[in-house]
Amino acid sequence: MTVRYEVRCLLVFTSLAAAQAPAIGDIITERHSSAQLQALVPLPTPAPRSPEDGEGIEINGVAGPELGGTMWGTHAGQGEHAFGGTSIFADINTPGFTLTITTESLPPPAGKKFAGQITIDFRDFDPDAYSDHEISILGIKDPDGENFINSVEVIGEGAVLTFGYNIFWSGSGAGLDANPIVVIKWTQVPSPGSVFALGFGSLVLAQRRRRRR
Repeated sequence: MTVRYEVRCLLVFTSLAAAQAPAIGDIITERHSSAQLQALVPLPTPAPRSPEDGEGIEINGVAGPELGGTMWGTHAGQGEHAFGGTSIFADINTPGFTLTITTESLPPPAGKKFAGQITIDFRDFDPDAYSDHEISILGIKDPDGENFINSVEVIGEGAVLTFGYNIFWSGSGAGLDANPIVVIKWTQVPSPGSVFALGFGSLVLAQRRRRRR
């Protein structure tokens, strides 16, 4: 199963950290016709570029409510994940339950600035021991640090939302038991402020050129 969101506006959000329920606001989606998508295909594809390899990303996971709930990842004192590599996080209540996290850059689609993906492997976690799972992936900044995540896609169990440099995923233990590998892909474009600045700068340059003529 593949779920895709083109995120243009997120009005309210809260972290999916432990002991906090998600409160996600309204989302405006945008769809393109096949003709519009085909028109983008001939454009050149930039080389892969996302966060710099080795850059720290905070990954927080919670699960429950069975066994009183549990947590794993950065907020459990297990450190950050280094982008471009692989990390193993353990359930703090059952250390034998582990997750394998892998991240990598991807060639961004036409019209996008950066792209990347994270693979979350629950095969050694026994996810069906818990009804609900939630993960927050925080601080996915590109090398410029000015390009927000504008689209996110999950392949496998669960659903995703994004805001700024962060991704929020939630899924069921039963779904993960049937399909324990989750792949989340994202793209990044300049933040609204950057887009405005670029547009305003282009307008100023155009006016200067007209005056010189």
